[in-house]
Amino acid sequence: MKPFDPAQYEADDNAKYVVLHWLNKNMPNLQKHIINPDPYGIDIIGGIGGVEVEIRHAWSGKDWPFPDVRIPIRKRKFLDPTIKTWFVVVNNERTHAIVIAGTSLFDAPVKEIDVPLYGRKELFMVVKTGLIIDLSEFSDKVSTL
Repeated sequence: MKPFDPAQYEADDNAKYVVLHWLNKNMPNLQKHIINPDPYGIDIIGGIGGVEVEIRHAWSGKDWPFPDVRIPIRKRKFLDPTIKTWFVVVNNERTHAIVIAGTSLFDAPVKEIDVPLYGRKELFMVVKTGLIIDLSEFSDKVSTL
């Protein structure tokens, strides 16, 4: 399992706010979304359920450049059949994201994949695709969120 890196967590934390603002603007009829005060819980809670956000630093631009979407198995703890859960993978620039419904991960194959950055293998839930959303309206406001 990937070790927790506080510096990387802090550097990537702003992606949650970009997604939060997108949710609150694009889903105004739902209960307002907020950043989860529990640092070990799912990132965003509110109207549509729970949203877990992560950054894929190897993804730049709008188009998803990979043949599949890999969600670390350690994130499985956020899946609950009684609560809608979404996994949002944000590109390096915080301008686009791919959205994966948690329901698609219940039966997703699990693959052990080499993670060169950490020098070992890790288990991932693997799905073919998701919905690309445009976050660019909010990405330039990250420093003011």
